[in-house]
Amino acid sequence: MQRGTTRLDAMETRPVSTTHSHILSCCMHFLDRKGSTPTVSIMDVGCGNGELLRFLASVLPRLYPHLNFDFFGFDICDHGVQKVDYWNKTIERLEKASPNRDWKSKLFLVSENDPWPFSDASFDIVLSNQVLEHVRSPDFFFQQLRRILKPDGFSVNLFPLRHCTWGGHLQMPLVHWFRDFRLMRMWINLCVSLSFGKFKPTPAGSSAEARRHFVEKHADYVHFYTNYMTADELAAVTKRNGLKLSFGWSHRFVWQKLLQLAGRTLVGAYPVPGWLSVFGAFATRSVTSVTVELSRSRKYREEAGSSGGTRTLAGDLSLSGAQQHGMGK
Repeated sequence: MQRGTTRLDAMETRPVSTTHSHILSCCMHFLDRKGSTPTVSIMDVGCGNGELLRFLASVLPRLYPHLNFDFFGFDICDHGVQKVDYWNKTIERLEKASPNRDWKSKLFLVSENDPWPFSDASFDIVLSNQVLEHVRSPDFFFQQLRRILKPDGFSVNLFPLRHCTWGGHLQMPLVHWFRDFRLMRMWINLCVSLSFGKFKPTPAGSSAEARRHFVEKHADYVHFYTNYMTADELAAVTKRNGLKLSFGWSHRFVWQKLLQLAGRTLVGAYPVPGWLSVFGAFATRSVTSVTVELSRSRKYREEAGSSGGTRTLAGDLSLSGAQQHGMGK
């Protein structure tokens, strides 16, 4: 079922950000080719305030009324970035937006070192939005993502690579390029002098102290709470954990941003990426987030296994402890 282009202006729910409309278009590409599966299970990894889940839970059932959608999300309880009471507000926000869904049984808080509390091959779609630049152990993240993704499933992850020149968290250029903490702190201070970033001068007499506090605090944030990867590092870690990677829709995100600047929100299932996408992804990774599509199917290994009893990677990476101690669906 091909849906072409859908104007979201005619729908009640509007995306909070360009990232939401972009991720929706990626999901529509998968759903238009999904086949006759009656229920589609969707996981939002690092769901934060729940806005992406709220948007998808409102829009997707209207775009695909013949499908049942089961939405899940989880976040990390001990990373140290979110405010103490944010999780209760996330649940309240989603319950208000979709009161007919049992969100309390679909949302989870976990430790960053614990296996994700879901059974193997549980989800058709696994999403993350501006999460992977904060992940301390990419190997663990992608191992768990592959484990909970169905063999014919689909994953979309939107996040900035180290190549990106603009740091969205601090609204400053190049900050995450620095490995030397002292140089990073000096650079942030220079950016503040040039009026970059979120620093707001305070009344005379306390401005210098407030500025020092701002610089030190945000240098700590970038140093301890972000972990930007290069494209080569990302390709290596996903391959190592049995996932196939594509940047094919990265340039589409830039197109969505340009439409937003023009005051338009245009959503439709993205076409299969072509040759242009290769150059588009390379060109856009320096200015904004990349879109990483992941899948776990392995036709060669599957056929070899069926004919010769070859052990599949699913068995190698399966973590039974997650099923024993977690809350599988």
